[in-house]
Amino acid sequence: MAASAKGAFDAQAIERPHYFPYRIYADADMLATTVLDRGRRMMLSYGETIRSTDFPNDCFLVISGTLASFICTDNTRTLSAYYLPGSIFLELSALAHMSASLEYMAMETCELRLISGEALRDAMMADAHVFDRVIASICYKMYATREQQRGAKVLDVRERIYIMLLGFAKDRGRPVEDGWIAIDWKLTQQDMGTMLSVNRVTVNTALQELYEAGVVRKSNGLYQVRDVAGLLSTAE
Repeated sequence: MAASAKGAFDAQAIERPHYFPYRIYADADMLATTVLDRGRRMMLSYGETIRSTDFPNDCFLVISGTLASFICTDNTRTLSAYYLPGSIFLELSALAHMSASLEYMAMETCELRLISGEALRDAMMADAHVFDRVIASICYKMYATREQQRGAKVLDVRERIYIMLLGFAKDRGRPVEDGWIAIDWKLTQQDMGTMLSVNRVTVNTALQELYEAGVVRKSNGLYQVRDVAGLLSTAE
């Protein structure tokens, strides 16, 4: 869908997302659970990857840093989401023995805990808090995926980028002057295009319209966004 398909951009007209897509449920409470006691510490340097096929019965908890996840096929490698401290990933595979062709790449130095599926099940059975957190993580991913699919059908590229940036601002944002929120890590137009399945020219055109609408800007290489529709205060 072309960036200008819906005329002038109007943030007030966007239906609030139930779950912000392209980010993964990050639960700070997970960092204080007994799962940590059952895991082996792993460190990843920038650019290092984890392949799900190498850990068919295990999952990971992110202690620090940020990882990007990729869906892999024979011909493509698609950036799907970002994982933040408190995120757990591959938990469904570890619990249900359901294989997935996924890769996770460190976007900065990361500390992880490798947790076996058996240890995770034991922790969930022993502690209702852990059970709730893991189920919430799985459910969030299901709903976030649905939100991505819904957005691709009903929102134009500008609206999808705006919601994407608000989601990142929710996790990695800090308030600056006049209601702007600065996203404190570098997100490229190529990243946005890969996640939205559009080319960089389309992303650039959409961003120019968001700049003109006064809801997105760029300063010192980092994006800033304004929550003029109050979406951050009303979504999940």
